[in-house]
Amino acid sequence: MRKIAPDTRAEILVGNAKRSNTSQRGATRHGARPSSLTVNLQTMPPTLELQIERAGDGKNYPRKGDNVSVHYTMRLSSGREVDNSYKRKTPFRFRVASGQVVKGWDQAVTQLSVGEKATTTFPSNLAFGRTGLPGLIPPNQDLNITLELVSIETDADVEAILTGEDSMELAE
Repeated sequence: MRKIAPDTRAEILVGNAKRSNTSQRGATRHGARPSSLTVNLQTMPPTLELQIERAGDGKNYPRKGDNVSVHYTMRLSSGREVDNSYKRKTPFRFRVASGQVVKGWDQAVTQLSVGEKATTTFPSNLAFGRTGLPGLIPPNQDLNITLELVSIETDADVEAILTGEDSMELAE
């Protein structure tokens, strides 16, 4: 996926129309398709850029509503480590795009395939913002994150585990 800086403008061509479908005043004629559309990417949320340290399977990417397990190390911009799931030996689990985590997590993890490890920076507006996390993360603090997507579980996977339908049956 190619990343575009959030302050750029892009022109997206629609169809093969050769003439403008707008009137003198700039209004689109009824039923006419515009020949191009200009999108101001400043109004779109920024996409985090990841530096890949280890490739994943390249096939399995989390989607909205999936439950993910992620190992990570979190550091302040000063370099001070504030959290580390590797030291706890337990991955961090959350449901993607459900509001359970700061926006940086959702944006970062959806770009990783299972097994992939990357580094990124959550700008403060995608982390803990103006309030910070008292006693741990100061206000307006960018966070340097190293993250590894350990696994993805869909609701169907979770249901199968809970009902025991994921167990293997032995042939008689």
